[in-house]
Amino acid sequence: MQLFGNQMEWAKAFALLQIIGEGNICIYKDSDEGEMPYPVTQLIRNDECGTIIYHLGPSNVSIKRGNSETVEIAREECRNAAIEIFSALQTMPSKEFSVPACESILETLYFSDFSSTSTDKSDFSVLYFDPEKEITQRQEITVCQQSEWYILPANRANNLKFDILNVKFSNPESNRINRIDGDQEVRQRLTEIYRLGGKLKYTTTENKFFLENLYMIDLHFPKLLAEITRLFYTSGLSAIHEITDEIKKSNPYKIKDELICKNNFYEYKVKQFLYALTTGMRPTKRYRGYGTPRTFAIIGTNGEITILDPAQRVTFDNYLFQNTRLFIGDCQTHKFGFIEKENGQWFIKLNIAMKI
Repeated sequence: MQLFGNQMEWAKAFALLQIIGEGNICIYKDSDEGEMPYPVTQLIRNDECGTIIYHLGPSNVSIKRGNSETVEIAREECRNAAIEIFSALQTMPSKEFSVPACESILETLYFSDFSSTSTDKSDFSVLYFDPEKEITQRQEITVCQQSEWYILPANRANNLKFDILNVKFSNPESNRINRIDGDQEVRQRLTEIYRLGGKLKYTTTENKFFLENLYMIDLHFPKLLAEITRLFYTSGLSAIHEITDEIKKSNPYKIKDELICKNNFYEYKVKQFLYALTTGMRPTKRYRGYGTPRTFAIIGTNGEITILDPAQRVTFDNYLFQNTRLFIGDCQTHKFGFIEKENGQWFIKLNIAMKI
Protein backbone atom coordinates (compact mmCIF):
# COMPACT_ATOMS: atom_id res chain seq x y z
CA MET A 1 0.00 0.00 0.00
CA GLN A 2 1.43 3.35 -1.03
CA LEU A 3 1.50 5.97 1.71
CA PHE A 4 1.04 9.66 0.97
CA GLY A 5 1.75 12.22 3.67
CA ASN A 6 3.07 15.69 4.37
CA GLN A 7 6.44 16.50 5.94
CA MET A 8 5.16 16.31 9.51
CA GLU A 9 3.71 12.85 8.85
CA TRP A 10 6.79 11.49 7.12
CA ALA A 11 8.89 12.81 10.00
CA LYS A 12 7.13 10.24 12.23
CA ALA A 13 8.13 7.38 9.92
CA PHE A 14 11.67 8.72 9.75
CA ALA A 15 12.00 8.90 13.54
CA LEU A 16 10.77 5.32 13.99
CA LEU A 17 13.14 3.93 11.35
CA GLN A 18 16.08 6.04 12.53
CA ILE A 19 15.79 4.93 16.16
CA ILE A 20 15.46 1.28 15.15
CA GLY A 21 18.43 1.63 12.81
CA GLU A 22 20.70 3.43 15.27
CA GLY A 23 19.52 1.50 18.33
CA ASN A 24 19.72 4.43 20.72
CA ILE A 25 18.27 7.80 21.61
CA CYS A 26 19.97 10.98 22.82
CA ILE A 27 18.45 12.92 25.71
CA TYR A 28 18.87 16.69 25.40
CA LYS A 29 21.09 18.14 28.11
CA ASP A 30 21.27 21.84 28.87
CA SER A 31 25.03 21.76 29.51
CA ASP A 32 28.44 21.46 27.86
CA GLU A 33 28.75 17.75 28.65
CA GLY A 34 26.90 16.77 25.49
CA GLU A 35 24.09 14.36 24.82
CA MET A 36 24.58 10.78 26.02
CA PRO A 37 23.19 7.98 23.80
CA TYR A 38 20.84 5.66 25.71
CA PRO A 39 20.45 2.09 24.31
CA VAL A 40 16.93 1.29 23.09
CA THR A 41 15.52 -2.20 23.69
CA GLN A 42 11.97 -1.86 22.35
CA LEU A 43 9.63 0.44 20.47
CA ILE A 44 5.85 0.10 20.70
CA ARG A 45 3.41 1.65 18.26
CA ASN A 46 -0.37 1.62 17.98
CA ASP A 47 -2.17 2.27 14.72
CA GLU A 48 -5.28 1.03 12.93
CA CYS A 49 -3.82 -2.47 12.48
CA GLY A 50 -3.19 -2.94 16.22
CA THR A 51 -0.23 -2.82 18.61
CA ILE A 52 3.16 -3.46 17.03
CA ILE A 53 6.23 -4.26 19.15
CA TYR A 54 9.72 -3.81 17.73
CA HIS A 55 12.38 -5.66 19.75
CA LEU A 56 15.91 -4.54 18.94
CA GLY A 57 18.71 -7.10 18.79
CA PRO A 58 22.41 -6.43 18.08
CA SER A 59 21.89 -6.35 14.30
CA ASN A 60 18.23 -7.30 13.68
CA VAL A 61 14.81 -6.08 14.77
CA SER A 62 11.98 -8.51 15.59
CA ILE A 63 8.50 -7.27 14.67
CA LYS A 64 5.42 -8.65 16.42
CA ARG A 65 1.79 -7.66 15.85
CA GLY A 66 -0.86 -9.32 18.00
CA ASN A 67 -1.04 -13.07 17.37
CA SER A 68 0.71 -12.85 14.02
CA GLU A 69 4.04 -14.53 13.37
CA THR A 70 7.19 -12.66 14.40
CA VAL A 71 9.09 -11.14 11.49
CA GLU A 72 12.79 -10.30 11.66
CA ILE A 73 14.76 -7.92 9.44
CA ALA A 74 18.18 -6.30 9.56
CA ARG A 75 18.33 -2.97 11.36
CA GLU A 76 20.58 -1.78 8.55
CA GLU A 77 17.55 -1.88 6.24
CA CYS A 78 15.73 0.49 8.61
CA ARG A 79 18.72 2.80 8.69
CA ASN A 80 18.84 2.93 4.87
CA ALA A 81 15.10 3.58 4.67
CA ALA A 82 15.48 6.41 7.19
CA ILE A 83 18.10 7.98 4.91
CA GLU A 84 15.66 7.78 1.97
CA ILE A 85 12.87 9.46 3.92
CA PHE A 86 15.15 12.17 5.31
CA SER A 87 16.31 12.97 1.79
CA ALA A 88 12.66 13.31 0.76
CA LEU A 89 11.98 15.57 3.75
CA GLN A 90 14.72 17.91 2.55
CA THR A 91 13.71 17.99 -1.10
CA MET A 92 9.97 17.44 -1.29
CA PRO A 93 7.46 20.32 -1.05
CA SER A 94 5.21 20.75 1.96
CA LYS A 95 2.26 19.13 0.18
CA GLU A 96 1.66 15.38 0.34
CA PHE A 97 4.17 13.03 -1.27
CA SER A 98 5.18 9.36 -1.23
CA VAL A 99 8.54 7.57 -0.84
CA PRO A 100 8.20 4.52 -3.11
CA ALA A 101 11.62 3.08 -2.16
CA CYS A 102 10.37 2.60 1.44
CA GLU A 103 6.98 1.02 0.75
CA SER A 104 8.18 -2.55 1.27
CA ILE A 105 9.94 -2.02 4.58
CA LEU A 106 7.05 0.07 5.96
CA GLU A 107 4.70 -2.82 5.14
CA THR A 108 7.06 -5.20 6.94
CA LEU A 109 7.00 -2.89 9.97
CA TYR A 110 3.16 -2.79 9.80
CA PHE A 111 3.40 0.98 9.37
CA SER A 112 0.02 1.36 7.67
CA ASP A 113 -0.98 4.82 8.88
CA PHE A 114 0.87 7.94 9.99
CA SER A 115 -1.55 8.58 12.85
CA SER A 116 -1.07 6.66 16.08
CA THR A 117 -4.15 5.45 17.94
CA SER A 118 -2.55 5.91 21.38
CA THR A 119 -4.88 7.56 23.90
CA ASP A 120 -2.15 10.08 24.85
CA LYS A 121 -1.71 11.00 21.14
CA SER A 122 1.98 10.02 21.24
CA ASP A 123 3.48 8.62 18.02
CA PHE A 124 5.18 5.64 19.69
CA SER A 125 6.77 4.48 22.93
CA VAL A 126 10.46 3.82 23.53
CA LEU A 127 11.97 1.50 26.13
CA TYR A 128 15.58 2.47 26.82
CA PHE A 129 18.26 1.74 29.39
CA ASP A 130 19.39 4.67 31.53
CA PRO A 131 23.00 3.93 32.55
CA GLU A 132 22.97 6.75 35.12
CA LYS A 133 20.03 5.24 37.03
CA GLU A 134 20.76 1.66 35.89
CA ILE A 135 17.09 1.10 35.03
CA THR A 136 15.01 0.60 31.90
CA GLN A 137 12.53 3.40 31.32
CA ARG A 138 9.59 3.87 28.98
CA GLN A 139 8.79 7.15 27.26
CA GLU A 140 5.83 8.01 25.06
CA ILE A 141 7.30 10.04 22.21
CA THR A 142 5.73 12.80 20.12
CA VAL A 143 7.75 13.50 16.99
CA CYS A 144 8.47 17.08 15.89
CA GLN A 145 10.57 18.38 13.03
CA GLN A 146 12.79 21.29 14.03
CA SER A 147 11.74 24.53 12.29
CA GLU A 148 8.36 22.86 11.64
CA TRP A 149 7.33 22.55 15.30
CA TYR A 150 4.57 25.11 15.67
CA ILE A 151 4.04 25.41 19.41
CA LEU A 152 1.56 28.24 18.73
CA PRO A 153 0.29 27.97 15.15
CA ALA A 154 -1.00 31.10 13.44
CA ASN A 155 -4.72 31.45 14.03
CA ARG A 156 -7.24 34.28 14.08
CA ALA A 157 -7.89 33.46 17.76
CA ASN A 158 -4.28 34.56 18.48
CA ASN A 159 -4.99 38.17 17.50
CA LEU A 160 -4.29 40.95 19.99
CA LYS A 161 -6.04 44.30 19.65
CA PHE A 162 -4.13 47.60 19.94
CA ASP A 163 -5.71 51.05 19.96
CA ILE A 164 -3.87 53.60 17.81
CA LEU A 165 -3.31 56.77 19.86
CA ASN A 166 -2.17 60.31 19.00
CA VAL A 167 -3.31 60.19 15.39
CA LYS A 168 -6.61 60.35 13.50
CA PHE A 169 -6.82 58.90 10.01
CA SER A 170 -8.99 59.98 7.14
CA ASN A 171 -10.65 57.12 5.30
CA PRO A 172 -8.44 57.60 2.20
CA GLU A 173 -5.36 57.61 4.44
CA SER A 174 -6.32 54.40 6.28
CA ASN A 175 -7.13 52.77 2.94
CA ARG A 176 -3.73 53.80 1.57
CA ILE A 177 -1.93 52.22 4.53
CA ASN A 178 -4.04 49.06 4.35
CA ARG A 179 -3.11 48.68 0.67
CA ILE A 180 0.60 48.38 1.52
CA ASP A 181 1.54 44.94 0.21
CA GLY A 182 4.50 42.57 0.20
CA ASP A 183 6.42 40.15 2.45
CA GLN A 184 6.74 42.74 5.23
CA GLU A 185 3.36 44.39 4.72
CA VAL A 186 2.26 44.41 8.38
CA ARG A 187 5.57 45.82 9.58
CA GLN A 188 5.49 48.45 6.84
CA ARG A 189 1.98 49.51 7.85
CA LEU A 190 3.12 49.85 11.46
CA THR A 191 6.12 51.90 10.32
CA GLU A 192 3.73 54.25 8.54
CA ILE A 193 1.54 54.53 11.66
CA TYR A 194 4.57 55.46 13.75
CA ARG A 195 5.79 57.90 11.08
CA LEU A 196 2.49 59.74 11.38
CA GLY A 197 2.95 60.01 15.15
CA GLY A 198 0.79 57.09 16.20
CA LYS A 199 1.35 54.91 19.27
CA LEU A 200 -0.01 51.44 20.04
CA LYS A 201 -1.81 50.62 23.28
CA TYR A 202 -2.87 47.04 23.98
CA THR A 203 -6.55 46.66 24.86
CA THR A 204 -7.60 42.99 24.68
CA THR A 205 -7.45 39.71 22.78
CA GLU A 206 -9.82 38.87 19.95
CA ASN A 207 -10.78 35.54 21.55
CA LYS A 208 -12.09 35.41 25.13
CA PHE A 209 -10.68 31.90 25.77
CA PHE A 210 -7.21 33.13 24.82
CA LEU A 211 -7.52 36.00 27.30
CA GLU A 212 -8.68 33.69 30.09
CA ASN A 213 -5.86 31.24 29.32
CA LEU A 214 -3.29 34.04 29.54
CA TYR A 215 -4.75 35.03 32.91
CA MET A 216 -3.93 31.50 34.12
CA ILE A 217 -0.25 32.34 33.62
CA ASP A 218 -0.56 35.71 35.34
CA LEU A 219 -3.30 38.35 35.55
CA HIS A 220 -0.90 40.80 33.89
CA PHE A 221 0.49 38.33 31.35
CA PRO A 222 -1.76 39.52 28.48
CA LYS A 223 -0.04 42.91 28.73
CA LEU A 224 3.39 41.22 28.67
CA LEU A 225 2.49 39.09 25.64
CA ALA A 226 1.18 42.21 23.89
CA GLU A 227 4.54 43.93 24.43
CA ILE A 228 6.36 40.85 23.10
CA THR A 229 4.13 40.94 20.04
CA ARG A 230 4.59 44.67 19.48
CA LEU A 231 8.37 44.38 19.74
CA PHE A 232 8.41 41.49 17.28
CA TYR A 233 6.64 43.58 14.64
CA THR A 234 8.57 46.80 15.26
CA SER A 235 12.11 45.79 16.31
CA GLY A 236 13.06 43.16 13.75
CA LEU A 237 13.75 40.64 16.54
CA SER A 238 12.12 37.21 16.36
CA ALA A 239 13.91 34.99 18.91
CA ILE A 240 11.89 34.94 22.14
CA HIS A 241 15.00 35.19 24.34
CA GLU A 242 16.17 38.30 22.47
CA ILE A 243 12.74 39.93 22.73
CA THR A 244 12.65 39.10 26.45
CA ASP A 245 15.97 40.91 26.88
CA GLU A 246 14.33 44.01 25.41
CA ILE A 247 11.30 43.52 27.65
CA LYS A 248 13.57 43.65 30.69
CA LYS A 249 14.66 47.13 29.64
CA SER A 250 11.14 48.50 29.15
CA ASN A 251 9.87 46.65 32.27
CA PRO A 252 6.11 46.69 31.49
CA TYR A 253 5.27 45.30 34.97
CA LYS A 254 7.19 48.20 36.58
CA ILE A 255 8.82 45.85 39.10
CA LYS A 256 12.05 46.21 41.05
CA ASP A 257 15.40 45.58 39.38
CA GLU A 258 16.12 42.87 41.93
CA LEU A 259 13.23 40.77 40.63
CA ILE A 260 14.30 41.35 37.04
CA CYS A 261 18.01 40.66 37.41
CA LYS A 262 18.34 38.25 40.34
CA ASN A 263 15.10 36.32 40.01
CA ASN A 264 14.91 36.44 36.19
CA PHE A 265 11.26 37.41 36.51
CA TYR A 266 10.48 38.02 32.83
CA GLU A 267 12.33 34.90 31.66
CA TYR A 268 10.33 32.87 34.17
CA LYS A 269 6.97 34.24 33.00
CA VAL A 270 7.79 33.60 29.33
CA LYS A 271 8.96 30.06 30.13
CA GLN A 272 5.68 29.41 31.95
CA PHE A 273 3.80 30.42 28.83
CA LEU A 274 5.94 28.30 26.49
CA TYR A 275 5.58 25.28 28.77
CA ALA A 276 1.79 25.75 28.83
CA LEU A 277 1.75 25.78 25.01
CA THR A 278 3.61 22.46 24.84
CA THR A 279 1.19 20.90 27.33
CA GLY A 280 -1.91 21.77 25.36
CA MET A 281 -2.84 25.42 25.88
CA ARG A 282 -4.62 26.73 22.79
CA PRO A 283 -6.36 30.09 22.20
CA THR A 284 -9.67 28.47 21.27
CA LYS A 285 -10.05 26.12 24.25
CA ARG A 286 -10.33 26.74 27.97
CA TYR A 287 -7.04 25.91 29.72
CA ARG A 288 -7.22 24.78 33.36
CA GLY A 289 -3.49 25.07 34.01
CA TYR A 290 -2.86 21.32 34.17
CA GLY A 291 -2.02 20.25 30.65
CA THR A 292 -0.32 16.94 29.94
CA PRO A 293 3.43 17.31 29.36
CA ARG A 294 4.80 15.29 26.44
CA THR A 295 8.22 13.92 25.63
CA PHE A 296 9.27 15.23 22.22
CA ALA A 297 11.60 13.63 19.68
CA ILE A 298 13.02 16.60 17.79
CA ILE A 299 14.45 15.94 14.33
CA GLY A 300 17.29 18.36 13.67
CA THR A 301 18.22 19.80 10.30
CA ASN A 302 21.04 17.23 10.05
CA GLY A 303 18.73 14.29 10.78
CA GLU A 304 19.83 13.75 14.35
CA ILE A 305 17.05 13.01 16.83
CA THR A 306 17.10 14.56 20.30
CA ILE A 307 14.68 13.62 23.06
CA LEU A 308 13.30 16.55 25.03
CA ASP A 309 12.00 15.26 28.36
CA PRO A 310 9.54 17.49 30.32
CA ALA A 311 10.46 15.61 33.52
CA GLN A 312 13.75 17.51 33.35
CA ARG A 313 11.85 20.75 33.74
CA VAL A 314 14.73 23.24 33.87
CA THR A 315 16.36 21.74 30.77
CA PHE A 316 13.00 21.51 29.00
CA ASP A 317 12.14 25.15 29.73
CA ASN A 318 15.58 26.40 28.72
CA TYR A 319 15.38 24.59 25.38
CA LEU A 320 12.02 26.19 24.59
CA PHE A 321 13.25 29.62 25.68
CA GLN A 322 16.45 29.47 23.62
CA ASN A 323 14.89 28.01 20.46
CA THR A 324 11.41 29.54 20.12
CA ARG A 325 10.91 32.19 17.46
CA LEU A 326 7.93 34.30 16.49
CA PHE A 327 6.70 34.28 12.91
CA ILE A 328 4.07 36.11 10.88
CA GLY A 329 1.10 34.17 9.52
CA ASP A 330 -1.03 35.20 6.57
CA CYS A 331 -2.74 38.48 7.50
CA GLN A 332 -5.58 37.98 5.00
CA THR A 333 -6.39 34.50 6.32
CA HIS A 334 -6.18 35.45 9.99
CA LYS A 335 -7.65 38.97 9.67
CA PHE A 336 -4.92 41.10 11.25
CA GLY A 337 -2.56 43.92 10.32
CA PHE A 338 -5.22 46.30 8.99
CA ILE A 339 -6.23 49.69 10.39
CA GLU A 340 -9.85 49.52 11.52
CA LYS A 341 -12.30 51.83 13.28
CA GLU A 342 -14.85 51.06 15.99
CA ASN A 343 -16.91 53.57 17.99
CA GLY A 344 -14.71 56.39 16.72
CA GLN A 345 -11.45 54.67 17.83
CA TRP A 346 -8.82 53.54 15.33
CA PHE A 347 -7.14 50.21 16.12
CA ILE A 348 -5.06 47.43 14.59
CA LYS A 349 -4.88 43.71 15.36
CA LEU A 350 -1.54 41.91 15.53
CA ASN A 351 -1.13 38.15 15.49
CA ILE A 352 1.16 36.16 17.79
CA ALA A 353 2.49 32.81 16.46
CA MET A 354 5.52 30.76 17.54
CA LYS A 355 7.61 27.85 16.35
CA ILE A 356 10.89 26.16 17.25
